[in-house]
Order: sequence, then structure tokens, then C-alpha cells
Amino acid sequence: RTAEIQRVPARYREHPHVLPRGGRHAPGKVQPSRQRVGLQGTLLQAGRLQSYRFLQGSRHGGRHCQSRGRRRRWHYVRLHRQYQRLGSGLQRLPRSPGLCPDSQGEVALGKLAQAMAYGAKIIMVEGNFDVALSLVREFTKNHPITLVNSVNPHRIEGQKTAAFEVADVLGDAPDYLFIPVGNAGNITAYWKGFVEYHQLERTKTLPHMMGFQAAGAAPIVHGYPIANPQTIASAIRIGNPASWQPAIKARDQSGGTIDMVSDDEILEAYRLLASREGLFGEPASAASVAGLMKLVDQGLNLADQRVVCIITGTGLKDPDLAVSSVTAQTIEVEPTMEAVEAATLSPV
Repeated sequence: RTAEIQRVPARYREHPHVLPRGGRHAPGKVQPSRQRVGLQGTLLQAGRLQSYRFLQGSRHGGRHCQSRGRRRRWHYVRLHRQYQRLGSGLQRLPRSPGLCPDSQGEVALGKLAQAMAYGAKIIMVEGNFDVALSLVREFTKNHPITLVNSVNPHRIEGQKTAAFEVADVLGDAPDYLFIPVGNAGNITAYWKGFVEYHQLERTKTLPHMMGFQAAGAAPIVHGYPIANPQTIASAIRIGNPASWQPAIKARDQSGGTIDMVSDDEILEAYRLLASREGLFGEPASAASVAGLMKLVDQGLNLADQRVVCIITGTGLKDPDLAVSSVTAQTIEVEPTMEAVEAATLSPV
């Protein structure tokens, strides 16, 4: 476990942003650009914004976000001003409801808080993520509403820019990239981004893509869908990933792996990230670090290798788990300075 984890620092930096190809209003493939502007946004938002950009120029009047919650990344990017205009424009679109199906009892309330604050209609589905996604995909085929889950190719186009930034910050692609795998959109998008950067000769190498599912929700590892996936990591509690085949392609082409980690291993990495590194990610995010720790314990030699672990979501998306699973030292004292000093200065 002495393997070095190269983290992308959370800084607002100058770097190539993304510029949609095909004109100001035409949706299209995202390619690198050298212009720089001042809007800050998270990398996964780039994926959804690319989907919304397509929506704004299409006939569809609504957007359907079937997700495990709003995910943030620890590294930030500056996005093109088109996205700033798009973000404000979506707020003014008439008849543009946000519909957020929620797998009943499967989604932490913290993940729905923002959608609720924005006035989205929350639809509680009796079933897990896979049941909700199946319904949403059928629904959007029959109605003029756009699905912005990772099955939307414009979403992948935005998400792949995360790989651009990793390569920009490190100066090349890492040797290994460890990443959680749920619906498998992230591993698909990252690999797509690394391949395109390599084709543009912006990087000299390609990383081994090391994906990790939760042991109770590991259909790709087992080779068949899981009817009732179970794990504390709700964001990867998925039994039939929409991007299953692209994820296998990323694994095979990169010479990587898709393996699984137990809930205990996820929780250990979850606590370690927060207490030792100051990174408070949600449990699903810790699957990448748990996978790294597992493979190092099994003998993977990472000497002189550059390793990146993707932390996909903030721990505040699931604060109840943090309170229940992390042992914190809580001391009740009298409201006097002496009591506060005694409690604070005493040896741990």
C-alpha cells in the first residue's frame, strides 16, 4: 500500500477547454481547443451540458435525468462561454421540466437535494436503478423528452474531457487509471478521451484502465446481469450497465481489468481517503482506491508507475453513511474554558 497515488489538484487552472465542433449552435463531437475563459464547472457537468446543448437545438422540450445523483470531481475545469450561456438559457426555456426518476429507497436524499431545490418533478419508482433506467429509456422513445444519462452519446462526449485534463495536468497519460464502474459510462468516456488525445499526439502513451465494481453489483465481472444488486455504494449499485460492451472494449484495448471489491474494502478506502488524504468522497468513489489497494496487496508492482485514482462524487451526497460508518470521537463537556481545554489538549 505504499504505491503512490497521483491526485489531480483541485485548482482553477489555465488549460484547453472543450469546444463543440460544427458551429455555434450545432451539436457535435467535442474536441480540444486552446482558448481559455473564466467559467468554472465540474467535469461531469461537461457531459450533461453537452447533452443539454443538443437538447437546446432540438425539438425536445424536456430533459430526463436518470442518475445516481449529481457527481462532482476533485479537479475542476474552465468551460467554454457557450456552456455559461446554455446554463442560463435552460433556466428560461418554457415547458422544459426536469424529470428525475428515483429508485425508491435506493438513492440517498443528499443526491436529490439539488434537483428538489430546482423544482424538478421527482418520480419514485418501485425498483432498483436498472428498473428505473429501463422505464426511462422506453419513456423517452415514446415522448419528446431527452435522456441525459450516459447512454446519451453527447454525455460521453462531455465526460471524455476528464481524460483531457488528466493528461494536461500530468503532461502525459498515466500508466494506470483506477476508476469505479457502475453504469460504465465513466470508464467508457475516459478511455475515449485518452485514445483521442493519443491520436492527436498530445500524449505518448495510453493508460491501463482498471475498473472496479462492488462485489454485490458486479455483472461485468461475473459475465451476467445481477437481478438484485446489493452494495452500500449506491452510485454503482447497478446490475445491468448500459455501457457494458464499451466498458469491456476499454478494458481489453487498454490491457486493463474490471474487477470487484467488497463493501468492507470500499469502506476502508472511504475512511482512509477522508482521514489521511482529506478527500471526502462518496462510497462508490472509494472503489477506485479500494481496487488499487487490493491489487497492490495481491502483488501488482507499481514502482516508477504513474497512477491516477478517479474520485467521482462528494461524500456530502450520502452524509448519513458518513455519520453511521465513520468512528469519530465525540466528547460532551461543560460550558467552561477549563473543560474545553481538558478535552482538547488531552492525548488521543
